[in-house]
Amino acid sequence: MKKQMLLALCFVISGSLFAKTIATVGTYPITDKDIKDFIEDLKKNGFPASHITDDYALNRLIDFKLGIIDAKKQMIDQDAEAKEAMDNALYTYYLEKTVDSKYKNKNYTHKEILAYYQKNPIVKIQRITYAFSNRIPDDKEKAKLQMNLLRTDLKNKKITFEAALEKTKDKAIPALTGTFDKIIISDLAPQEMIELKPLQPMEISPIIQGGKFFAISRIVKIYPFSEDYADAINDRMKQELIVSARDNLSKTLRQKYINIIQVNK
Repeated sequence: MKKQMLLALCFVISGSLFAKTIATVGTYPITDKDIKDFIEDLKKNGFPASHITDDYALNRLIDFKLGIIDAKKQMIDQDAEAKEAMDNALYTYYLEKTVDSKYKNKNYTHKEILAYYQKNPIVKIQRITYAFSNRIPDDKEKAKLQMNLLRTDLKNKKITFEAALEKTKDKAIPALTGTFDKIIISDLAPQEMIELKPLQPMEISPIIQGGKFFAISRIVKIYPFSEDYADAINDRMKQELIVSARDNLSKTLRQKYINIIQVNK
């Protein structure tokens, strides 16, 4: 939540030709438009509506302006880490301004949404995970061996998926383990999505490797399309469009500034 609040504060628009100044902190005005925009940003980021009032927003903006004033007074803005943070914030805003804003109101047709859904349905899945440590010799190899043995038993129906979950619970990553319902299959990690898409419900996936774990997954249920899913699918399609547009922007920038790029090998 602190990170979301910081983003909302960082990009609040200070002042407008027609905005009413509500408060002044040093040389920084805080307008009614600033307060309105800040509240809207909080709502978009899931901040509890019961906490959002004009007074709350005004006080947070005052805190923000005071922090900026004191940071500059202490010359913290000249620190290398501060400059890097500001560069990161600027780059994020640059992407949002030059790419994301073009597609924020994008609405796909029913036909387009349905075609996407046929390839990327909403599903219910189950996942077993088995963690390993790269700092312990042979731990990764031992973990993979155990998961291979477990998968063989699952394929041969010597153990149920539920029993396998129980058997491996001491080595599992809780947040990634268990049953996950009504998720768009394209929201899964790329390797898991690729492995699961060709499978029928209840078929066991190959071993999937994560950063510090191995996993076995299966689709339990594929939900038929419903109009209730249309907004979620539209948002997912929009996200993919933005990712693609950002990639294209990166390619364009590399070509545009090719003469100032130097990679030392």
